[in-house]
Amino acid sequence: MKDMIKSSSSSPTVAIVFAYASLLRWLTPKTITASGIKDTSKNIFCGWLDTATDGGDDNNEPTTTTYADGLQYNLSEGWYTFKCNCFLLDDGKATNLATALASIVSTDDNNDVIVAARQPSAYVSVVRQYLVCPNGGNLGEVVESNSSSSSRRSLDELACAISTVLARMIAGDSITGLLQEYSTLWTQPMNILMDTTPSASSSSSAPLHFRPYCPIPSTSRLLLSNDDDDFKKTPTTTTIRTHEEMTAVVYSEVACAKITDVHTHLFPPSHGPTLSLWGIDELLTYHYLVAEYFTTSAPTMSPTDFYINLTKPQQADLIWKALFIDRLPVSEACRGVLTTLCKLGLYQAVRDRDLDAIRTFYRDSYQSRGTEGALEFSNRIFEQEAGVDHVVMTNIPFDATEAAQWQQHKAANDPHYKSALRVDPLLTGDVETVNASLRMGGYEPTLDGAKKYLHDWCELIQPEYMMASTPHDFVLKESDMPAAAAASSSLNPDALMEPGAFATAAAAATACPPGEEAMSSLVDENCDLLTQVLMPVCQERQLALALKIGAHRGINPNLKSAGDGLAVEVDLQILARLCRSYPKVKFLATVLSRTHQQEACVLASKFSNLHLYGCWWFCNTPSMIADITTMRIELLGPSAFTAQHSDARVLDQLIYKWSHSRAVVAKVLATEFGKLLDHGNDDDGSGCWQVTRAQVRRDVQRLLGGSYHEFMKKKLY
Repeated sequence: MKDMIKSSSSSPTVAIVFAYASLLRWLTPKTITASGIKDTSKNIFCGWLDTATDGGDDNNEPTTTTYADGLQYNLSEGWYTFKCNCFLLDDGKATNLATALASIVSTDDNNDVIVAARQPSAYVSVVRQYLVCPNGGNLGEVVESNSSSSSRRSLDELACAISTVLARMIAGDSITGLLQEYSTLWTQPMNILMDTTPSASSSSSAPLHFRPYCPIPSTSRLLLSNDDDDFKKTPTTTTIRTHEEMTAVVYSEVACAKITDVHTHLFPPSHGPTLSLWGIDELLTYHYLVAEYFTTSAPTMSPTDFYINLTKPQQADLIWKALFIDRLPVSEACRGVLTTLCKLGLYQAVRDRDLDAIRTFYRDSYQSRGTEGALEFSNRIFEQEAGVDHVVMTNIPFDATEAAQWQQHKAANDPHYKSALRVDPLLTGDVETVNASLRMGGYEPTLDGAKKYLHDWCELIQPEYMMASTPHDFVLKESDMPAAAAASSSLNPDALMEPGAFATAAAAATACPPGEEAMSSLVDENCDLLTQVLMPVCQERQLALALKIGAHRGINPNLKSAGDGLAVEVDLQILARLCRSYPKVKFLATVLSRTHQQEACVLASKFSNLHLYGCWWFCNTPSMIADITTMRIELLGPSAFTAQHSDARVLDQLIYKWSHSRAVVAKVLATEFGKLLDHGNDDDGSGCWQVTRAQVRRDVQRLLGGSYHEFMKKKLY
């Protein structure tokens, strides 16, 4: 054990943790036994058994049996006595280990049943003291003689892991059940059992990575409350009693939650390397980093030369040197690359600043095997690294390249990827783009043709919702709503005559625009595409419409996708008018400017058909996520919005975008949920509004995707 604590290459296993926890469970006493046996002067205490048996008389054995040194046990009553001579030192004061463990739990009025089993973090301090005690775990000399931080951290992690199993045992999770649960895990490293971690602190800024194995399963009695039938059979109150417990529970639950990422720009490997982006060169040429490169370094070429004359690896080389070597990589986008690479195990390459070694990892491990390697990498990211159940893509039927992929593959058969149909031209009245797409698909350039086109695409890709990014100057008047809209069976020719009614499409009439950056930026308020095509199709197919509000496209067009900005003057009453005019249509919304976050929250509190999601684009930084999530919790509670979406364009980004977001969301929730503990105190020190772990788990899962699913399923009246 001492060698394992000292070593940086090995770790105590699940089997060792279970052995320690079983010993400490045996040494955890009741305060007073049913038969009154207690003699602390001789360090004799009484423990309790998981279940009592009634076999004593049948076997002609006495009810109470004496064993070693006059100690006793009673199987029918479920108790035993034990002797404990282990004393812990805390601030120079010696306390018997059994007494210290007893102080964590408590008894009912009859002094006979444990009724206040605690969450794992409550046991960590005592367990750690036991581990370093000379007549306990005897590991103190290891930490004292080896001053490395890794040894101290290993000891802390061992204490956390033991505390998790011990807490489950004390709460009533049966030993036999735990043996069965751990039967395939005995040789696994101990850290998979840690419920709380040494870094689970509201002051920590470290990424909070996904944990594939949940140390507190849904069947554990640590999730029970007074209202559960199973609780009434064997009372074991497991409410959260302190802010420290709340913080540890929240961090653990956020780390273990599987996420629904409600908006991304990702594609499955089946869509090919042009659309399905992953790998170090894609990470480094992400448009955030391109913009940072051109605005903070001293570029040796123009943006045009950068995009046209350099290959993707050459672009990545420039950005790596400028942003990671020549200056500290402290921006969120730069730090995200480091988080991703470290989570993939590339610590040494990152430490050495060795971009070639990083490329070798990707090439040899995955890229050399083509689509098979891409699929394996995709599964690893979703299931092991990021903890994302599935993402919702952004699918543009008006983009010729993407349309060809969908028509070839019919639908994404990977359950990790679900579709969303992006329909910006219909929302903004971009008649030219719509006409071009209709002609290419063999549809009539009429409103009926546009509806048929939209219905057919819905059949093809089975979208979760429709979506559009509204331009910075989007305007929608009450007169544009259904009550005032003139019925029409063709595109509105008068609208085309108004100056600035819509932006000319980037593509010719025989081709579709290359992507979202080429979408129109002005709105034809009189066009029928919104009222006569888009909204009717949403109603007929019961599809939500997701709006991303506040982008100002192309403020520096030379930077291409890196040249977009945000608009401060945005009319959010568009949302109110849409929600009011289409009460049977569900609207998802996210806004780009910090200025409009409060107004969006207020609107979401007034319309049951509006659901806010995520912190988009320039709001997707830790400080902004913290402020926005706090405000939403305070105004909407924990179930009326989705805390975050990644907006990822490169598959690898799911790692850092969610590890960083989990850390921020956990910090906010620990504070906000912890406020419930301050509403008065019972005699035992707990708040009058008791919170259980099951309730925390439920609302954490809501905020990370569950509330989105609830919103999409609910019926509107």
